[in-house]
Amino acid sequence: MQAFHGAHTAYTLHLGQCWTDEADIADSYAGRNGVIMEATIDLSGLDMVEVDGYDRDADEAPGDMDVDAFDCDVIVYDDEDMFGTQHTTWRLVSERAVAAVALVGLLEESEDEDDEE
Repeated sequence: MQAFHGAHTAYTLHLGQCWTDEADIADSYAGRNGVIMEATIDLSGLDMVEVDGYDRDADEAPGDMDVDAFDCDVIVYDDEDMFGTQHTTWRLVSERAVAAVALVGLLEESEDEDDEE
């Protein structure tokens, strides 16, 4: 699967990380000063479970509080970014899932990175 992750600052692969298959959605998460990472995720052999999606009233997505609460590798759910744009999220909730990520590279660099003091 081709996937994208928008990070507010620098990118670091980690347990609990969320990915989308839409670069423009990752861009909204990255914001003005963030970065967008592109990767391929080999989902074959991983245990994926669809769960209830983002809870707007509680402002909480599955796995926000405890990635260990899931007995699988990847949870898949309907999500929305801060602008209310709906999309699908694949959240990595096991070390096996993290190991399945092959980074392609930075999709878009922040314009402000050249302004470091």
